[in-house]
Amino acid sequence: VCSSDLYNVIGYNTKLLAKADVPKSWEDLADPKYKGKMIWGDALDSGGPLVVLHILKTLGEQRANALFDKLAKQEVASSSASGRAISDIVVAGEHAMNISAAGPHIVDSKSTGASVDWVEFDPVIARSDQLQILKSAPHPYAAMLLIDYILSEEGQKNQTSTNEMGAHPKVQPNGEL
Repeated sequence: VCSSDLYNVIGYNTKLLAKADVPKSWEDLADPKYKGKMIWGDALDSGGPLVVLHILKTLGEQRANALFDKLAKQEVASSSASGRAISDIVVAGEHAMNISAAGPHIVDSKSTGASVDWVEFDPVIARSDQLQILKSAPHPYAAMLLIDYILSEEGQKNQTSTNEMGAHPKVQPNGEL
C-alpha cells in the first residue's frame, strides 16, 4: 500500500520576489514585471501541460485563451528536468518562480533554510496517488486497516511531519503558511 498527495503551487525565491510582489492569481502571471522570471516543467502529469489544463478547466476556454496569449509573451522557461530539480533552480536564483512546483519540494527546501516560499491559487491543483490492494495480497484486511490509518486525521498528520502535504481537511501543511 502506498500513499502520497501532491499539490502544485507557485514556488518562488524570496530573495528575487518580495512577498508583496507575489502573484495572487493565474491572470497576475501575465503582468510584464514577471517576464523572463518564470519556469515550469514539461512533464504531462505535473508540469506546464497540467497547469494549462487546470487553467482551461477553472477559467473557461475564453478567459484561458486570453491568458495564454499574454503568457506566450512572458518568456516562461520550460525544462525537462525533474520537478525537484526545477524547484532547486528557483532556490538557486536562476528563476524567480516555478509555476508548476510540487508543494512538498518547496516546503522541504524552506524547512532547510532555503530562501523560498510558496503560494497557491484557488482552486489549487491537487493530485493524489492511488491506494491499492493487490488482488493476491497475503493479508488484504491488514492492508485495508493500513489504508484506513493513512487516510485518517492521525495518518495525515504523520505524513505532514515529513514535509509532505496531507489530504485530510483538518490537517494543515507542516511549516508556515
